[in-house]
Order: sequence, then structure tokens, then C-alpha cells
Amino acid sequence: MGAVKFKAEGKLGKACSRTKWILSSFFEQWRSYGFSIAYPSLMWWIGNYGRKPSISFWALKHLTAHLDQYFEKKYQSIISQYINNTNKLQHQPCESYLIWVFWWQGKGMPELVENCYKQLVKHNSNVILITKNNIRDYTHIPEEIYTKVSKGQISYTHLSDILRLSLLAERGGMWLDATCFVPYSIPDKAKKEVFYSPSTRGLDDMPSWSNSRWCSWNVGSCIKNNPFFMFARDMLYSIYINESCVPHYLVMDYVFDYAYRKLPNIKEMIDNHTEYNTKRNELHFLLNKPYKEDTYQQLIKNDWVFKLSYKSLWKKEVDNQITFYGKLINGTLNAD
Repeated sequence: MGAVKFKAEGKLGKACSRTKWILSSFFEQWRSYGFSIAYPSLMWWIGNYGRKPSISFWALKHLTAHLDQYFEKKYQSIISQYINNTNKLQHQPCESYLIWVFWWQGKGMPELVENCYKQLVKHNSNVILITKNNIRDYTHIPEEIYTKVSKGQISYTHLSDILRLSLLAERGGMWLDATCFVPYSIPDKAKKEVFYSPSTRGLDDMPSWSNSRWCSWNVGSCIKNNPFFMFARDMLYSIYINESCVPHYLVMDYVFDYAYRKLPNIKEMIDNHTEYNTKRNELHFLLNKPYKEDTYQQLIKNDWVFKLSYKSLWKKEVDNQITFYGKLINGTLNAD
């Protein structure tokens, strides 16, 4: 993701910032969508950060039902187009399988992002870095969205959501968030998937729209005009153009889930894709720990993408020992 400013915060700073943002979002969503959507959206965050899954499950159930009702009324023309024509869409293989990364400024990356990018291009020759200078060369995002971005009405985070769907729908390939660490070349098997994303089967007890069926920070397809990405793209275009705000920060995951539940063949496509990168979150929790070669090599034995964050306070050394983060930053976190 791109951002005008980036800052690592401690736990207290994060808590204060998130509380302020969540409350601000609640009142904005109330004005735009009504209390029936704003309230469960707020309660989902309370359950999430308060570690009360029962609250999050309740909130997700009610939020999903009200969002379905809202969008099926307002955007029925888009929904019916895909419900009725999914089997008729003419998808075709990618001309070349590209790996897409986005950083708005194109430079000035935080050191974690910069080193993740260096590692990616070191082992993969088909990487395209999308920036403010070349974004229009690769995809056809409506100008209304760029106007809202320039006015600060759409964040760079949400622009990256729109961008990934536009790129994957038009061109296929694989999207990687800029904070993804890839230790070696992406396997050819993953590039042959009609739908690719890190996933873990059997995690249906999570209060989230994805339920580990996908990770929106790393998705891909070996075909152009994949109806899943086309539908999600068209829905997000309409939402961001016509609405004054999003009904939930994770609206893209909601749209993914809607397609999974409602569109012909999408559920089968997602359910049948290969399970990849089940340890995708483990490197994040190792970064501030002393580096252990055997632990790292075991971690990357079958997994090849790991989601990190530049917004945490990482240490290069602890107790005079280099950490996993220190190895990442000095470029020596490599596969055998």
C-alpha cells in the first residue's frame, strides 16, 4: 500500500489512533448508510480489539445481512449482470504472468518495505511496481476515483484495493502487498491457478468475511477477465464513486464473500484452489526475536510469502544478537 506519511507506533499510540478512527468511521457510516449498518460495523471492531469473538460473530452476521440488502437494492444492475452471465464471460490466459506491487510515491519506502521489494525482485524477474507516475499505463480506473484520491476522500489504502482488482480483472497475474516478504522464486504451480491466494482450510470459526479462504493482500489468477475479480472490481468502482464513505474498512472482503455466496461457479473456483502458505503470519511474530537459522529454514520449507507490517517498532538486535528483522534489513534472510 502507498501512503503520504508512515509512522511506527507503540501499543498505546496505536490504541489511541485506532479508537479515534473507529469512532469517526462509525458516525460517518451512520450518516451515509444508517444505524443498521454503522452499529454492527462498530461492534465488529469492538469485538475484534476486545477479543470477544461472540460480539464479532454477532456483528458480522447482522452487518452482512444489512449490506446484502443495501447493495442488492442499490447495485442490482451490476449484481444481476454477473449472476446471469458468469458462465458466458470470455476469460483467457494471461499474455504474461506479472507480479504487481504498489507504492504510490515510488520512492521513500520504509526500510521494511524497501527490503521486501528488493528480495522480491532479486528472485522474480516479472515484477511491476505501480506508482503515481505509471498507474494509468497499466489499468483503466475511472477518473472519478483519482479525483476523490486527490481530494483525500479515498485513501491510498483503499486505492490499492481498487487497483489490485482492476489489474487482476484486466491482466491477471499476482498481487502482492508491499509488506509481503518472499524469500525465493514464486513457484510455477501457483501461477497456474485460476484463483490463487494464501489460505487455510477448516477455519470457518473466525469472525471475518475471508475465514482464511483467501488473503486479499496476495491474490492472483492465471487468466484475464476472471469473473470473480471483474465483479469485485465493478462493485468497488460503484461504491467508491457513488458513496461518500465505505460501510466497513474491509469492504473488499465483504464483496469477495458476497461473490462466493451468490455468484455461480465462484464458490467452486475458490473452494477448489490449492492451499498455499499456511504459515504466512509466523515470520511477523519472529521479527523481534534472535535469529535462528534452523527455525527460518523450516519456516520457508513449504511457504514462500509472509505478511509483515512496517507500522510496528522492530528491533535489529536483542541481547547483542541479530534478530530476524535485522537479517531481513541487511539482506541476509535468504533460502539455502
